[in-house]
Amino acid sequence: MAVTRRDITDTLDSVGWSYHVDEEQDLVCTHCCTKNYSNNDKIPALDIFLHTIDNGRVLIVIAPDVRNVSHLSKVDRLSLHDIISDSLHVSKFVKCYMVDGCLRVRVEIPMEDADIPSVLLGAIRNVVRFVNVFIEKIDDVLSTPMEIDVPEHDEIIIITRTEMIARFELYRLELDTAI
Repeated sequence: MAVTRRDITDTLDSVGWSYHVDEEQDLVCTHCCTKNYSNNDKIPALDIFLHTIDNGRVLIVIAPDVRNVSHLSKVDRLSLHDIISDSLHVSKFVKCYMVDGCLRVRVEIPMEDADIPSVLLGAIRNVVRFVNVFIEKIDDVLSTPMEIDVPEHDEIIIITRTEMIARFELYRLELDTAI
């Protein structure tokens, strides 16, 4: 069963949810109040875009600008990737990733013979819940820059496997205690 933009707007209308349609990008744009998350304007609301792909056979729910991460160092990006990796074990449907300096959260659901209203509202709920659960860890990485001494590229380092594992454990400990 293909989902249309009309199906999305009818579902939002049925629950009294405000939205606007971006005809140019074929998106339904809305927002949802949140408990732990505040956007860049310090408003406790998450912007959400809804659309379909594959001729309406897949529903996409995306929070496009959860956080700006363009300023992160390589070490901080590594820490953020670690949190994202851990978060993906918690949720099977929700994906978190970085694009163009923004952290995004996304759900893609094949619709097949699904009940459109319950799947749509469930997908929105999953995105919001994911952001509410993981935003504190993400904000900790963004607000606490880490500094780890990394050797220069032209330094020649000769170490044994045991020394390398010991160094890795120290770096890992530094990352774990900083989070």
